[in-house]
Amino acid sequence: MEARKLGIAVLVLVGIITASFVVAEMKDGLNAGNADASSLGGNTLYVGGSGPNNYTKIQDAINDANDGDTVFVYSGTYYENVVVDKSINLIGEDRITTIIDGGGHGDVVLVDTNHVQIMNFTITNGGGEYSESGVFMNHVDECTVSYCDISGNNGFGIFLMWSNGNIVTNNIVNSNGMAGIRVDVSSNTITQNTIKYNVESGIFLYDAFNVTIVDNAISHNDNGIDVEGSSRDITIHENVIQDNSNYGIFFYESRTSSIIQNQLIENRRGTCIEGDAALNYGNIIYHNCYIDNRYTSLDTGDNTYDYEGEGNYWSNFDEANEGAFDEDDNGIADTPYKILRGNNQDRYPLMYPYPDTLPPSVDIIRPENYLYIFDIEIMPMDKPIILGKITVNATATDESGIKRVEFYVDNQLKYTATNESYTWEYNLFSFGRHALKVVAWDKACKTTTEEMDITIFNI
Repeated sequence: MEARKLGIAVLVLVGIITASFVVAEMKDGLNAGNADASSLGGNTLYVGGSGPNNYTKIQDAINDANDGDTVFVYSGTYYENVVVDKSINLIGEDRITTIIDGGGHGDVVLVDTNHVQIMNFTITNGGGEYSESGVFMNHVDECTVSYCDISGNNGFGIFLMWSNGNIVTNNIVNSNGMAGIRVDVSSNTITQNTIKYNVESGIFLYDAFNVTIVDNAISHNDNGIDVEGSSRDITIHENVIQDNSNYGIFFYESRTSSIIQNQLIENRRGTCIEGDAALNYGNIIYHNCYIDNRYTSLDTGDNTYDYEGEGNYWSNFDEANEGAFDEDDNGIADTPYKILRGNNQDRYPLMYPYPDTLPPSVDIIRPENYLYIFDIEIMPMDKPIILGKITVNATATDESGIKRVEFYVDNQLKYTATNESYTWEYNLFSFGRHALKVVAWDKACKTTTEEMDITIFNI
């Protein structure tokens, strides 16, 4: 199948910082770097470093802290299993060089109270028993884990259980022995994380509700996102979900959720909604790009694959030889796309990847400001002056590809080019000044126009 250049718009979500905390200079895009602990409020207790009263253990500093304090940890490796049971800011000096190593057992960091901020650590080598994690958040609300590398744990990377209103953002969550991030019976936000090479799912939800999963890069896991156990009202938007060995997105008996504007690329299966059809309902799936998945979509429930006349892009259903026709040239296939295993269909499959946010670019590269005689360039002029015929050349580019380039003289369409050379031989009766216009159409039906005035004598 003809390769397509995809313009994947990356939408950036910002401003996820609790009002009482100020994050200092970001380092390498994932570090808070040289955080000024004094700006975070409360008292500051220091761990490591060379200060005379600094602590040597993170846990000792937490034990002596009060709610609202900051525990600032200098670079080094700390072999501890830390329990955070006070509403504090736990801040590392540098994500790469400030390491908490759990020694292969238990939770590396157990969060056991509300309003905790954890930032700028490598958190690794947690245990492999059930619920043991790099970060375990148990019955806690309104905490934030950000700018950490939570990788190489034997169990989960991050596990949130019976915990609501928490934010997991801008972390690397790689190569954990179970799921990268697990959420049970909770409502939380997971955004702007890189989640890959986890043994089980990148993100696993069980009996979760009102979870927002937005703008994450999820690749090389078993499943990208796995939603089970009567989860409901899950928002899965604008993620890049790629090269997962099983499903990109898997729902089992989960409902009333939205899967919108995700890139599902080269997974074994793009999306799958399975289980009792009576429990798989009310999910809406549109504006997603299904690209080169071995199997695109399976669905045994009652769900919707389009919204307001637009569905999804399917790379195995975008050309005439695949049964996709667009006779009215509106970017929507004229026939629905069948979703396997049930009665669902995408009624308005997109012919081109979504979104195409920019119009095409177009330039007239010939004629230039020269005198031309019978299509031969003679000498420079202030404006094109042409005696006889002239070959008009244009260039056009676009992220979704060029559908056609139209050539106009005095607003009258004279020729349409669909091959990449975009050339037209202007050999019409003409005498005097005329307006030459070129219009490029991209595959999302956006247009750009380039115009020039020429003086031509061709009789």
